[in-house]
Amino acid sequence: MVFDLRSALLRRAEVETARLVDFAFRGRTRTTRLLAERIGRDPAETVSRNARADVAAILADPAREIGGSSAACAG
Repeated sequence: MVFDLRSALLRRAEVETARLVDFAFRGRTRTTRLLAERIGRDPAETVSRNARADVAAILADPAREIGGSSAACAG
């Protein structure tokens, strides 16, 4: 029986990647919930939108995500 180091490392990398992605998502969701409470928005709705969109979409137009306009965020 031969120990397959490559296979073991790939399996470990997959588990670690999933763990880190989950950690990042939870941190982003926690931050979104706290910001929503602070600006008077419904935290559950805001977090739900956060879960449905990817980071690029959220960062593309943050004003849309909180119900404002891009001009309001600009200055």
